[in-house]
Amino acid sequence: MRFDVGEKLSLTLFLLLLSIVLPWHLNGVLFLLLVLFRYAFRPFRPVSDASRRRSSALARYLAIVVLLMTIVNGLLIKEGTLWPLPGGFTMSSEGVTFGLRTGMRLLVIAMSLLLFFGSTPIPRLAQFLQSVGWPVQLVMTLLLTLHFIDTVPDRVSLIFTAQEARGAPVRANILARTKAFFLILSPLLLSGIVESIDRSMALELRGFHGGAKLSFRGDETSRGRMTMVSMLFLILSILCIVWIILRWLLQ
Repeated sequence: MRFDVGEKLSLTLFLLLLSIVLPWHLNGVLFLLLVLFRYAFRPFRPVSDASRRRSSALARYLAIVVLLMTIVNGLLIKEGTLWPLPGGFTMSSEGVTFGLRTGMRLLVIAMSLLLFFGSTPIPRLAQFLQSVGWPVQLVMTLLLTLHFIDTVPDRVSLIFTAQEARGAPVRANILARTKAFFLILSPLLLSGIVESIDRSMALELRGFHGGAKLSFRGDETSRGRMTMVSMLFLILSILCIVWIILRWLLQ
């Protein structure tokens, strides 16, 4: 079974809207289904080992964030049933529910985006957007932005290594890592600015603003055509939007 870029985009849009419609417990089920979906269907598997590692690491970090979000909201919100905890603290049912509702929605949104960007090469996405009529300048801006985001982990690791070579204990403990964040922020921003200037000059010298279209390697193309799968997910997305509006008006 094949999914082109347009079908993946329409599916991602539907999943994002579905996360708003569903209650938190069904969002939890949907998240588990998306995790299985990621490994069961070849079109949605990560395109590289690096993408697989980063997706798994981000999913673990998000699970920790959701756990912390649930605990903090349960401790701060004092509504509903209060459950006593050691040390004189109390955990409220309303706070836990609010944390789980927000956290499960965040997990579904993040997993939907990971499914799309992890399984779709950036040049193929740019090629698809160009084929549906996006301006070349906008496509190139998106292409370079996604490329920069994809290289951020490698840049951070390189800066960490350089700081360690200078004797900074950037990997010692959580406190050291927190302090190291401010040490790597300036080099990361400066390197990004320098690279953007270099790329801008290179594009200017190659006549990028002359109106020529982007060219891509390989024979496989991603045409902007409407398939039955794309139409189905778009119709479901419209129904979700209508449901969200009706629910908001009836509140």
